[in-house]
Amino acid sequence: MGKVKAAFVLIAIVLFATMGWCGSSSGAADIVTVQRMNNLYYKVDINMLSASHYKIGHSLALQIKKGVPDYEQQVDAGLKAMVDLMRGSIAPLPYFNDFGIKDLVKRAKDIFTNVPKEYQDEIRGMQSVFSSTDDTLGNGKLSQNKILIYNLAPDVMRVMSCSASAAFGSMTVSGKTIVGRNLEWYDKTLPNMAAMHAVVQIHNGRNSVVLFGFLGQMIAISGFNASRVFGAILDSPVDRIYSLRGGERSYPMDLRYALENQTTLQGVADTFSGKSYAYDFNIFLADAKTSSVLEVDIHKPFCGLRTSTSKLKSKEETKVEILPWNFPDAIACVNWFTLKGTSDNTGGEWWTWDGNAPRWSTFIDLYKQYSGHSKITMDAMKAIMGYNGSWWKTGCAKYGAIWRYNDDESEVQAIVMDMDTLETWVSFQPPSQHDPLQSPNYIQVFSSNPFKN
Repeated sequence: MGKVKAAFVLIAIVLFATMGWCGSSSGAADIVTVQRMNNLYYKVDINMLSASHYKIGHSLALQIKKGVPDYEQQVDAGLKAMVDLMRGSIAPLPYFNDFGIKDLVKRAKDIFTNVPKEYQDEIRGMQSVFSSTDDTLGNGKLSQNKILIYNLAPDVMRVMSCSASAAFGSMTVSGKTIVGRNLEWYDKTLPNMAAMHAVVQIHNGRNSVVLFGFLGQMIAISGFNASRVFGAILDSPVDRIYSLRGGERSYPMDLRYALENQTTLQGVADTFSGKSYAYDFNIFLADAKTSSVLEVDIHKPFCGLRTSTSKLKSKEETKVEILPWNFPDAIACVNWFTLKGTSDNTGGEWWTWDGNAPRWSTFIDLYKQYSGHSKITMDAMKAIMGYNGSWWKTGCAKYGAIWRYNDDESEVQAIVMDMDTLETWVSFQPPSQHDPLQSPNYIQVFSSNPFKN
């Protein structure tokens, strides 16, 4: 009996040492790990079952502070570059001349109150580590407010654009969905953003997700879940000054919440219905069988799911004609609304961009080309999303480039995925290369389903 009791005590000691007491004794490394991969991105693993959301945020910040010495300088410099752009380059209006950190803090705090509580706790956990109260941009330090702004960047500043497409059914070799998604950023911020690429895997049982973005952000810019549903945000700006009327939510946080809590494409789309947001946006969605685009026009209000066969706005309804999309088993998305009933943002009074129509036209031409003699493969999707324009006018959106490198914005991240196998390839703008990539540098991030382990 004594031997049995001793053995039981020994087992209990081993379990306690391995697991901690309900997670409370676990160190930061047991909750979050951060690894540098290929000198291109950080692989972040979060054990969501091991600690509270506050502890997870705290542990993530500790791991970053310990292992990434220039993290504060990079994030601070990136935020400063974005604010400088908003003051003049994007919208040269008197309204923006005095725009600064205080404006961003007010916006972020207003939206933060409507962020799901568990995500609020994560940010507060990070703020407990990056706890400075000095909000001066360019000082190389991270304050609590800068951490908040960084995590709500798509909601409080507009300095990016994107494109995406997918083929499925009869258009692909396997009959399953293949997704391509390009994330574009202003060239001025490329060195800072390229230093912080991150692939975050949140381990949480059936609610597990993978998020592609930047180190220390807890939002979903692009990501997919254990149910094989993919989602990505794309701006769709209209001619309206930023304003908060109360109750606005964070759409990248809501996308993360949807991916963590929904198991179907429609379920993810339904998460956004009836909610208030500060910006107009699209959510590109895909699963193993199909793909669609949720168009969220906050000014109608309008929230509609565009499929590959949806009726689009006519040329009488837009300043720039939206060419018809005639591919029932493929879909594409740029930074505008195409569904009937949405605001016309093909061109405007002070916000006019000549890149959406040529990119849309390029997607049509590329799908005609590939569907004409073969079916879409992973390599074909890489070629579509890596198309950089005609040889004499390369890398410019206004000349139809999908892969952009020769105008104000360039690709900082690009993803190609097989939604059935979850084989995933990502192109990361290298941190050591300040000039934008002229073509993708895809590396395989996942060879198969990462949720098996």
